[in-house]
Amino acid sequence: MLFGAVGIGVAPRTKVVNIRNLNKHKTLTVSLGAVAPPFAVLSGFGPFAIAPRHKTAVTIQFTPTVIGKAAGSLNIASGDPHHPTFKVALIGHGAGGHLTVGLPAPIPPATMPTLGFGTVVKNTTLTKTLTVTNTGRGVLNGNVGAFAIGIPFSLTQGVGAFTLQPHQSLTIGVRFAPTATGKATATLMITDTAPGTPAIVKVEMAGRGK
Repeated sequence: MLFGAVGIGVAPRTKVVNIRNLNKHKTLTVSLGAVAPPFAVLSGFGPFAIAPRHKTAVTIQFTPTVIGKAAGSLNIASGDPHHPTFKVALIGHGAGGHLTVGLPAPIPPATMPTLGFGTVVKNTTLTKTLTVTNTGRGVLNGNVGAFAIGIPFSLTQGVGAFTLQPHQSLTIGVRFAPTATGKATATLMITDTAPGTPAIVKVEMAGRGK
């Protein structure tokens, strides 16, 4: 029984095993073995009896807590002398969140995406936004770090801890307020729990005071 990829922290996935009594005259007794996490039996607990030519539905739930493949089995014992035992393989994959920054990929020799402000007259301000999106299947937790005091960049929204459901986005607002002429840069640090991505995602801020 394949559950496919299921996100960690989101709604678990369920599937149904139908146990049929094909005999036309005799009742079939059935007993289910224990199922180990991250799988669980939600309905159809044994032992139970199935009337002739009837079936009983057994509902299995997959709730992953770690990333990667998960395997288990449902062991079924019955009064059928020809098939006294039967094993149903349970296979699923736990998937985490994935942080995607809504900016163009850096062009070498640049090493990080950049939010550019262009030229701004000193002692005035310009605010821009960027988004980060959870493009994975699981819940994503992270944190947007504040800029150091004394630099011409500051956050207007989105600072601090965040939790993103799959396909949910966070808008981050950045203000550039140059007090002198010349180029100014800073690095926005975003930490995340996304598998397969750096624990810290960096975004460069770039502007010029005029």
